[in-house]
Amino acid sequence: MTKICIIDKAPSRNNYSTYFNFEFELFHMSQVPITKLLKKDVDLVIDLEPYDFVILVGAEAAKEYGKISSVTNYAGQLMHDKFICISNPAMLHFKPEGKPDFQRCVDRIHKYVEGSIKNASITGDYLGIVNTTKALVFLQEVFDNAEGYVAMDTETTALYPRDGYVLGLSISYKDKHGAYISTECLDEECLEKVQQIADKYEIVFHNMKFDIKMIEYHLGIKFNRARVHDTMLMHYALDENDSHGLKPLALKYTEYGDYDAELDSFKKEYCSSKGLLLEDFTYDLIPFDVIAKYAAIDTAVTITLFHKFWPNVQKNQKLVWVYKNILIPGTLFLMDMEEVGIPIDRYRMASAEGFLDAQIAEAKQKVYSFKEVQDFEADAGIIFNPNSVQQLRKVLFDYVKLTPTGKKTGTGAISTDAEVLEELSEEHPLPAAILKVRQLGKIKNTYISKILPELDKDDRIRTNFNLIFTTSGRLSSSGKFNAQQIPRDNPIIKGCIKAPEGYKIVSQDLTTAEMYYAAVLSNDKNLQQVFISGGDFHSTIAKMVFDLTCEVEEVKELYKDSRQSAKAISFGINL
Repeated sequence: MTKICIIDKAPSRNNYSTYFNFEFELFHMSQVPITKLLKKDVDLVIDLEPYDFVILVGAEAAKEYGKISSVTNYAGQLMHDKFICISNPAMLHFKPEGKPDFQRCVDRIHKYVEGSIKNASITGDYLGIVNTTKALVFLQEVFDNAEGYVAMDTETTALYPRDGYVLGLSISYKDKHGAYISTECLDEECLEKVQQIADKYEIVFHNMKFDIKMIEYHLGIKFNRARVHDTMLMHYALDENDSHGLKPLALKYTEYGDYDAELDSFKKEYCSSKGLLLEDFTYDLIPFDVIAKYAAIDTAVTITLFHKFWPNVQKNQKLVWVYKNILIPGTLFLMDMEEVGIPIDRYRMASAEGFLDAQIAEAKQKVYSFKEVQDFEADAGIIFNPNSVQQLRKVLFDYVKLTPTGKKTGTGAISTDAEVLEELSEEHPLPAAILKVRQLGKIKNTYISKILPELDKDDRIRTNFNLIFTTSGRLSSSGKFNAQQIPRDNPIIKGCIKAPEGYKIVSQDLTTAEMYYAAVLSNDKNLQQVFISGGDFHSTIAKMVFDLTCEVEEVKELYKDSRQSAKAISFGINL
């Protein structure tokens, strides 16, 4: 008889028998109900060896017993031949939109238990090529036999073209088939054949913005912008709320499962043995014979996902339009924008760093001038560190004798965040002095200390702009620094952005941008006319909605409340 157990965080109202029709044993990591589970709270001692399946409920159990980092990505998947993680059903009370995914996981678990589906197994032909002759033979095979589409991917030593180089190029033109070619064997003839493939076929990437930049910059291959695809963007068009990474999509939609788990283990073991931080690990540290198979599978997964996603996108011509007219060209535009970079006045930024250092030193001196701080230093025998939360609590509440605001951190400790310091500043000047030290330090550490070391030789900073990773649909920025969070009213950072000779920097605010997009995408002629006329958008909508008798130009003055209501209605509908 199949032996099954379920492990969750703590006792709760969850009745797992309503979801699973098989016998199981239930265990709790903590034997007492608890909201936030810490390591010290885990009192479960269990031998999992006798169990055929271990169902891990929630992030805590998944991480502790299955070494699974993301329930969202691995939900319903059999990991390490035994573990299956699933979200806590209690969350469905707060996020009912998660019910379909939760039910799919439950159904999949039943199929594993029944034996109707097995763990993912990797079958197929995956080559690692380090010989120029063999590389040319494979590339000719692709050129002669591909049917319309070819998937490409790269393995690199860095995340930006100017910071590293391409280790290898992966190519697949059919399911369960792929090759990873070391760039060391790609001579001029091989690169010419890659170019011919790019010219003849539509090229499929997963996260094309990254790979196209790398391939064009280092290998000199040019792609027809009208003949490229991105399975990440396709999946976003089909399901904007799900994860779009290659691994979670492979788990969810293909038989490859967690195909690079051994590669992840290699990275962790290597870092552990060498005393290296995981974020400092680079792919040139992986032997070719280790990385080759997994790199080749990357493109095999990509072409498999393409064959699943593209027909589904094509079923809805509106999705096709969004994919072809917004997602693909929008991503390519951002790619070009990233490559241009942001011009920085290196010398002004270095001067700004010195200026901020002086301001921070002055602000700290003011903090050290308070008698309460001096008393703390005398008693503790140390110099007060304004960035130490523990020391700050001691000074504010034990020496200054301020009353805590009641706000707590996630671990239940007294909060000393910016909001709390602002409130406490009304009772004593020390919190305001601390806040100034923090604010100046944040400007320096978040921007100047990050940007200066990352400037390229042309004095430009190149970071990422993302089209698809926000729930609002707006752009986001990540990478070397967040270019969308430059302090609006602080001239120190903005003043370091320098237009090249003959150019000017133009600042624009996309007022009512969401409504503009809604007018275009809905093809609402009346709404479009509001923008074409160039008038006050919200006043025009107020006049239309509330049938106001005045002229549009008079609405803002005569019917302020109606205009505000129209504004709320417009954005409410758009959201």
